[in-house]
This record gives sequence, C-alpha cells and structure tokens, in this order.
Amino acid sequence: MNRLNPHISVDCVIFGFDAKQLKVLLIEREQLPNEDKSIPSGLYKLPGNLISDTEDLDNSAYRILKELTGVDNIFLKQFSVFANPNRLNNPNDLIWLRDTSNLPVERVLTVAYYSLVKISSPTKSLLANSHWIPVKGMP
Repeated sequence: MNRLNPHISVDCVIFGFDAKQLKVLLIEREQLPNEDKSIPSGLYKLPGNLISDTEDLDNSAYRILKELTGVDNIFLKQFSVFANPNRLNNPNDLIWLRDTSNLPVERVLTVAYYSLVKISSPTKSLLANSHWIPVKGMP
C-alpha cells in the first residue's frame, strides 16, 4: 500500500476556455464536523492532494487530477513550488488536511501544475463535485 507523504502535495490549476470566457476547474470542499465553525470554510479549492511516498511528482499530479475531477489525458506543466512555512495560516486548512489524510500534517510544500484546455472536451468526464468557475469576478 502506498503511504501518503504529509509534507509534499501537488495542486492542479486547470484553465478552460469556451467561446465566452476563461474558467478555472475547482472542486467543492465540504466543511468537516470538527472544523472551527467560526472561520468560514471555502466553498471551492484547487484539485490537489498529498503525494504518495513512491510516486514521481508528475505521476502524482495526473493521478490526483483524475481522482478528484475525472479529467484525464491532458498536458500538465509544472510552474511553481509554494514553500512558505506559514502558508497554511487558516486553521481550517490544517484541520481539513489532517482529517482527510489521517496524518500529522504541520507544513506542506506544494508543487503546482497548470494546463489550458477547451472546456467541451474534458467536461464529459467531470465528477459531480468538479465545476468550471469563471475567472472574471473571482476573489
């Protein structure tokens, strides 16, 4: 069984275009029972997760994207590493990571990937919790 690494994750920023506007693929993030309810939970997040100890980063990105969104067989390009020790400053983010991974997560380095796709092609396989959100007007 592959063990998750509690210190390294990948996030996928998938931009989609249609005839009208640029969108980004996000997944719904449910609020967990033991989260601090005084801090509002974000409704959406980038598709991302911790990598496996035995996985290559690129393979992790493709696996995680497929598992979380249903999107497969697209080009992904690594573009940055986010390593600030204080980047998980929202207590709900740490609680969510610990609860969903069952690991003692304290600090996570995230390797980010991006892609630009035509929305009509990957939409057929989208999982129910995945949504194309217009980039214009996002906070």
